[in-house]
Amino acid sequence: MYESKPPFEIMNLLAKKLSDLGDPDIKGEDFWEKYGKEEDFVDEMLAVSPGRPNVGRPLPYPQYPEGYKLYGTPDSLEKGDAKVDHKSKKVYGTPLTVEWLRNNHGVAIWPMSWYRYRKHDADEPNHFFPKTSSKMIEFVWDYKEGGKRMGRYAKYNKKIEEAGGDVPLGLQEIGFKKYPSAFFWFETKWNPYTNPDYKTYAKDYPFQVIGGKVHHSMSGTQMVPWLGQVKAEGTWQPLNDTFEAEVPEASPEEGFKNTTMKFPANSYSVGTIMINDGDAKNLGLVTGDLVELTNPLGKSTRGKIFATGGIRPGVIKLGFGAGGRWSPGMGPAYQSRKYTPYHNILIDPDALSPIMGFPAFADMIVKIKKV
Repeated sequence: MYESKPPFEIMNLLAKKLSDLGDPDIKGEDFWEKYGKEEDFVDEMLAVSPGRPNVGRPLPYPQYPEGYKLYGTPDSLEKGDAKVDHKSKKVYGTPLTVEWLRNNHGVAIWPMSWYRYRKHDADEPNHFFPKTSSKMIEFVWDYKEGGKRMGRYAKYNKKIEEAGGDVPLGLQEIGFKKYPSAFFWFETKWNPYTNPDYKTYAKDYPFQVIGGKVHHSMSGTQMVPWLGQVKAEGTWQPLNDTFEAEVPEASPEEGFKNTTMKFPANSYSVGTIMINDGDAKNLGLVTGDLVELTNPLGKSTRGKIFATGGIRPGVIKLGFGAGGRWSPGMGPAYQSRKYTPYHNILIDPDALSPIMGFPAFADMIVKIKKV
């Protein structure tokens, strides 16, 4: 604490050290000489804002050509004296910077319009937006036009063809020999209402599990007592049991040290099981009750419920990253391990997205039992 460095500074320190050690690819003009301060680094990221084409009805900036990409602060573009580069079809106003944001309450707002795919004066496509091969809204992703192969999936299918039909495993499992040329639908594995193989589970496992981001900084929040007590959404609520834990404390006078702190019940936020209040009532549950979730694979996890009208019936929500904190070094988070639900334990390891190969976090059903 008090000695942490921002990522920008770490980047420059690592680059400088690698250069000193003889790495020929690391040059000062690309790192510490180019970015003297963090603001220089952020200004470079902001310089491409808004980076949107001047399209739609009404045209956001009628003083500039339709379809040209816009760069610059809202006020500099609005003045109408921005530089127009007809060769690259771009409009350059004054670049957005940290200093500009400081002077404008930290907010930059550019006008954009509805019907962004249409010409500003006609009902036909403008051929600038969206960014597709055909410059039109596509519902076909591998096709030929004028003898040329087009579409976003065309290059992937071409590679499959060049590899002799070696198709990614996910596509093989759903019977595809290449990426689809149009919309497709494949059934999720654990849908007991439409998947006949799992229809028998509908009665015994009536709840669909979904996951969501918990807006806290994971272990960093949980190790700082006053941040750990802040609730966020329905999946991060002050529902702890009374406990004591060592927490870090620092002051200019005494320096850094650990101290034991007592947390009263319902004063420290923990991961919860978010459930519809009507479902909770039908199960005889109230907020704070400890329950066990079990899936058809026999995997289970425990947690306290948070009953709310903010989630639809038949669905429960768990927070990503809330469970699985079983290291004693986690301080307060370790103390709540017995009633913090662990979302990952419920996932079917064989249920993956056939296109991306990503775990199907929302493809699972469970039953709920009060502990």
